[in-house]
Amino acid sequence: MRKQPRLWLSLACIIVLTAIYFEPTHYVRGWLWREAFFEGRPTSYWRAVVDEDLRQDPRVLLGRYPPVPSYLERLVHGIGYQPARNQSMRLLADPEAEPVLCALENDANPNIAAFAADARGEGSNDALRWMLLISKHNLTRPEP
Repeated sequence: MRKQPRLWLSLACIIVLTAIYFEPTHYVRGWLWREAFFEGRPTSYWRAVVDEDLRQDPRVLLGRYPPVPSYLERLVHGIGYQPARNQSMRLLADPEAEPVLCALENDANPNIAAFAADARGEGSNDALRWMLLISKHNLTRPEP
């Protein structure tokens, strides 16, 4: 009879830890792993943003070709919810993002590492430079 409260407590702990690990801002995970932060988000969050941008067709990012929405995206849009989405361009525009870019240079994905290395390079930090970097390191283009 006494084992039931322990079971419920264990289940509650597992649920809380899972929620913390998968929370969308990655804040707790970044804090636990002592990652670099930029705009209140850790390196793992910005890695996901860069990865998502590199998987997009650059023409879609420019707004020339709207992406074909999935069923879930159409449903969410139908109820009026518009999720906020960061773009990796913010990493180029702010010098405070330097620690995150340094951490991303050591990423296991060579495209993300190369994007971060090029983003740290000298040059103007404008939308054109960002678009060129996205196009250069895009993950959807075929290998030569």
